[in-house]
Amino acid sequence: MKDRPIEDSLSFLLVQLVRAHHHRIAGSLRELGLYVGQEMIMSQLWEKEGVAQSGLADACGLEKPTITKVMERMSEAGLIRVEKDQKDRRVRRVYLTERGRSLKGEVRNRWHLVEEQLFKGFSERDKSAFRQFLERMRANMSPGEEPIRQATKITR
Repeated sequence: MKDRPIEDSLSFLLVQLVRAHHHRIAGSLRELGLYVGQEMIMSQLWEKEGVAQSGLADACGLEKPTITKVMERMSEAGLIRVEKDQKDRRVRRVYLTERGRSLKGEVRNRWHLVEEQLFKGFSERDKSAFRQFLERMRANMSPGEEPIRQATKITR
């Protein structure tokens, strides 16, 4: 329905939920000296270290300039170290420091606690259905999907 306010849309509600979740995660990570997004990079590195910086950018959905800034900040915080590849000096490989490795359990625990709060009162069936909906929505918004455009006349 085109005449209804944006605030009545499911998308608006989804944005509000994402913001609330972001705020909750940010507060929890801040207690560990982390910024939101850094845990996503660390999660990739907990699974495999020595990944190329460009590979991390792709895995986390970050642009190349953004990942460079994040890497600098994480390096300064003592979470990672970045080294040039021995065979291809253009490639920068990323490794966790002991501090970065040591945060694995606590970061995962905090994420799970927030998720438990988020899904309080939901059954496993509810959560499974929600996951399927989210995956379908993500696919609908994938880069291969064309954005919806409607010819509208803008008056000034």
